[in-house]
Amino acid sequence: TGKVLHRLRDHSEMVWSVAVAPDSKQILTGSQDRKLRLWDAASGKLVRTFQGHATWVSAAAFLPDGHHVLSGSYDRTLRLWNIATGQKVRDFNGHTSQVTSIAVSPDGRHIASGDTGNRVLLWNATTGELLRTLEGHTQMITSVAFSPDGRSVASSSYDQTIKIWTIEDKTSGDKPRSP
Repeated sequence: TGKVLHRLRDHSEMVWSVAVAPDSKQILTGSQDRKLRLWDAASGKLVRTFQGHATWVSAAAFLPDGHHVLSGSYDRTLRLWNIATGQKVRDFNGHTSQVTSIAVSPDGRHIASGDTGNRVLLWNATTGELLRTLEGHTQMITSVAFSPDGRSVASSSYDQTIKIWTIEDKTSGDKPRSP
């Protein structure tokens, strides 16, 4: 019907990202105010605020386990957070440019993140290890997404292209390919 169910208002600056939990019970927002906020989807009430980024939270995602959320920031980091405690679990360090987008594979094993330096980084979600850097775009990455089977990731860019990359574990010997 197009009816507004809730207006989520607590951020003090522009909201850059929004994600809906796999069970649709929670909403996650990231803002220029450097905070990641978790909301109850049914009531619209603020559940938790995650703090610690040095600058804008540009990307937000839920992990499929239902216990963790992920943030990406212009401070060049990704952070994994425990939903129940609000505590940071780990930082993902390796970006040399601002993080613009993040995606979590359907099985929760991998994370893809794009940045203003035209790169897509692939991570082991459990250990935080940087698995691979995908280069080929000539301008900043605007979005990343995993395929439903988790075997490939798509990236879009200001360079007006979309690239589809194969994703294999570092140990398999397979290399990502860009069509």
